[in-house]
Amino acid sequence: MTFRAKPVVKRSPRPSFENRDRRNFLLNVGFGLVVLAAVAILAIAVAVTYYNDHLVSVAQVDGQAISKDELRERSLVETWRLDEADRRIRTQTVASRLTQAQADAQAQIVSQQRQQIVAIALERLIDDRIQTKLAPAEGVA
Repeated sequence: MTFRAKPVVKRSPRPSFENRDRRNFLLNVGFGLVVLAAVAILAIAVAVTYYNDHLVSVAQVDGQAISKDELRERSLVETWRLDEADRRIRTQTVASRLTQAQADAQAQIVSQQRQQIVAIALERLIDDRIQTKLAPAEGVA
C-alpha cells in the first residue's frame, strides 16, 4: 500500500477577518447600488406618469399645444355651464315660464351635451386659440 501525504493548503497572507470585512463591504456596496437603481427607476416611472397625465398635448393649433390639464379645466367649466343650464330649466319650469314638454326637450339637449363634454371642451379650446390669433388682425383687443 502506498501512502500519500495530504497536500499542503496555502494560507492567504491576510487574516480571515479581512476577507469577511471585504465580503461584507462588497455586499453592502452591491445592496446600496441596487437600492439606488430601484429609486432611480421609481423616479423615472413617476416622471413619465406625470408627463402622460398632465403635459401630453391632446391637440395643436398653429403650433400651440393644448395639454390634458387645459382640457380637464375646460371640461370642468363646461360641466358647470351644463349644471347651470339644468338649474335654469328647473327654475323656469317651476315659475311656469316653460311647459313640461319644453323643459323635457331642453333637459334632453343638455343631457346629450353632457355625454359629449370632452369633445365640446376640446372644440371650444381650439376655437379660443384660433380667435385669439385672428383677433388682432380684425382690430379686436
